[in-house]
Amino acid sequence: MATMRNCPFCKKLSNVFEEGSPSYYHCSACDLYFQDPKDTLSNPEEKDRYSLHTNDPEDPNYINYLKNSCSLLLPYLKNNMHGLDYGSGPGPGMQQVLNGIVEDIQNYDPYFAPELPINSSFDFITCIEAIEHFNLPYREFERWEAMTKPGSLLLIRTEFYQKQDRFESWYYSKDPTHICFFTESFFKNLKHWELLESNGKNQVLLQRN
Repeated sequence: MATMRNCPFCKKLSNVFEEGSPSYYHCSACDLYFQDPKDTLSNPEEKDRYSLHTNDPEDPNYINYLKNSCSLLLPYLKNNMHGLDYGSGPGPGMQQVLNGIVEDIQNYDPYFAPELPINSSFDFITCIEAIEHFNLPYREFERWEAMTKPGSLLLIRTEFYQKQDRFESWYYSKDPTHICFFTESFFKNLKHWELLESNGKNQVLLQRN
């Protein structure tokens, strides 16, 4: 097993953090924790796992979950805004949540809505429980920068790794589709995004600078 891997975000060499099957690495430059790429699931295996999720826009529990996930973003929204739900899953749940609050919101998901909008400049992007699945998160951040303008908002929900907790017993690392793990400090040091708000646990609101 390699004792160092290139970080999938900043590309700096990162030390092994936890050895095993799978193994994990920690990048001291950007504070990302990530799974060894050789241990990740194949695309068909990953899609089969996603298909087990019950993200049904007709389910009031799911809609309430999405509403709670938008708590940091909602005060900033205006009715003339255009948004993108990035990693939307199989149903347009976010469209239902924000209907009547913003002008429109489009969906993107690599498995369920795989056509990215072309030449769009969104006022906000939501990424709810999706960033932890990204193989190369730097590519998604590059996409988000290309699809937004200065002042645009980016809402991310993912469980933050709290360093006082034992990683090997952390429930979030047990899902085989979760391959990147973020700390609050990761979001404080992004080059093109300013951290506006954080709940310290699983939500950050960023603004494009």
